[in-house]
Amino acid sequence: MSGGTTKKKIGKQTPSSIGSKIKLPDDFLDLINYHDFAPAFLFSSVQKNFCLSSWDKGRIKILIEKLSLLESKKWNDILCSRILEFKQVDKTGLKVSTPPEVTDDTTIFYFQPCGSKNSHRVFGYRERHNFRFLWFDKNHEVYPGKYK
Repeated sequence: MSGGTTKKKIGKQTPSSIGSKIKLPDDFLDLINYHDFAPAFLFSSVQKNFCLSSWDKGRIKILIEKLSLLESKKWNDILCSRILEFKQVDKTGLKVSTPPEVTDDTTIFYFQPCGSKNSHRVFGYRERHNFRFLWFDKNHEVYPGKYK
């Protein structure tokens, strides 16, 4: 019996080519409601002068505990609760320059993981469901003002 079958090679599929009759728009990722996703935290945009390594171990531990708690929530729940109060930054008040990936339409947020009476603040921005850290500021140098 030599009724061998020939295998058909399948080309690499991209999201917009999956299925023979389905064509997804090029910007389909922008159509997803990322408020329904849990956050992912990205450290690749942290600026050198404001690294987490300048914080003491106790404050780093508190931050990690807060971020671990947030990982189990959806963005919608985080933004509506008081787990960490994300506050929007007025970019004209920043005392540091923003990295090139932060465009004019990027909204920067900060939160105070160690409580509102503590000066340690974390700055970053959302990109889909990700939160990209920019600055770990322990002395109110990035965005001066009263401790809130």
